[in-house]
Amino acid sequence: MTKTKAVGTHVVLIAALLFLGVTGIARPVEEERIEVVVSFAVLHDFVTFIGGERVEVTTMLDFGGCPCGWEPTPGDIKKLVGADIFVHLSALVDPWLGRVLIAAGHDPYLVVVESAKGVPTRLIGREEDPHLWLDPINAKQMVNTIMHSLTQKDPVGAPIYEENATRLQRQLDDLDVAIRTRLAGLPRREFIVFHQGLDYFAARYGLVAHPLVKFWLDDPAPGRMAELIRLGRALGIGYIFAEEPGEELFEVLAAEIGADVLLFTVSPFAPRAEGEELSAYVAMMHDFLENLVRALGG
Repeated sequence: MTKTKAVGTHVVLIAALLFLGVTGIARPVEEERIEVVVSFAVLHDFVTFIGGERVEVTTMLDFGGCPCGWEPTPGDIKKLVGADIFVHLSALVDPWLGRVLIAAGHDPYLVVVESAKGVPTRLIGREEDPHLWLDPINAKQMVNTIMHSLTQKDPVGAPIYEENATRLQRQLDDLDVAIRTRLAGLPRREFIVFHQGLDYFAARYGLVAHPLVKFWLDDPAPGRMAELIRLGRALGIGYIFAEEPGEELFEVLAAEIGADVLLFTVSPFAPRAEGEELSAYVAMMHDFLENLVRALGG
């Protein structure tokens, strides 16, 4: 198809792309897959689960990576060339969005999807907390938004998208029930994590997550290690959550508390395997639940 590339002012381009994100321009897709670019791995999981064989999905940020503090590279931006849909998290937490869309140029066929649009955000200091997807109820809203965007672009595939989204919504409902059931009556409600990525999850389920750092690439604030050592000893915490094996500071923290280190990732390390029924995100969260129950004394 013929593409018209033009770079306008920031305001005009964003307004145009927001319009496209609602209306789009339909094109025949019966004989070709919809090309979808997503910003990070959780969105890859949701789009591939819902879209099935009707979508071809490219991810900007590698699997296992956290999008907080991340910005797309020029190579990532090139992935938007020829794409039908670009799915990102939220305009509130993706500060790079305007720059990326301007750099990519105006494409009248591109639908820009804000997957977490309308999801209430929390603050980390004065900044919006980007970790919306780690609350399974927020994830349900994101799945619904993605399903509608695919249906809008490809009405022929609507029954498939709706059926697959319904299956994924059921998995998320089952996950929510499992979390509430497994956490009920546990002796502790507080735990220690590497970075401040679980506030949405903790707020949903009546927990408190104590982070070593605010964002993934931050250094600990002065005195923060000592605070967590005192807290961990006072609460009798036996496990703390790192995000990568061998995080040196976390190993030191665990040794000072007298705790062991468990792993948790904010994003799947790999796509859902062929033939696997559970979404990669749902499987990741069930694994975290098992470790969390252990950490809280279950």
